[in-house]
Amino acid sequence: MMAEAHEADDDIFVYMGGDQVVPNDVVRVRIDRSVNMIPTRAFYHRSLLIDVEFHDGIEIIEEVAFFYCCSLISVKLFGVREIKWRAFSNCSDLINVKFVDKLETIEQGAFQDCTSLETIKMPSIRIIDSLHL
Repeated sequence: MMAEAHEADDDIFVYMGGDQVVPNDVVRVRIDRSVNMIPTRAFYHRSLLIDVEFHDGIEIIEEVAFFYCCSLISVKLFGVREIKWRAFSNCSDLINVKFVDKLETIEQGAFQDCTSLETIKMPSIRIIDSLHL
């Protein structure tokens, strides 16, 4: 059983932030606890990405950070305050998004062309520029 758990961890790419290059064929990602912002284009066009494990220290998701991650199904953003322009645009398989009380701003087109989107839970939103759902 221990070997199986270790193998499962081997399939997860740990994103350390900065200029780290994310492999084109990445499927599962864990954001390292040292990361507090997902930079512009960090996961741009990672069309096989289905799962991202966020943590509550991530505050900002920059422009087009997850643009065209068309296999991404669900995101739970625990500490995020800001979602920038087109951050999750063209995530066509994205079904639901959940935020907690820290969310303040969603910029224009953040979820544009997320054609499968059914639910966005955002208890504390203060500014929505234009979702373009």
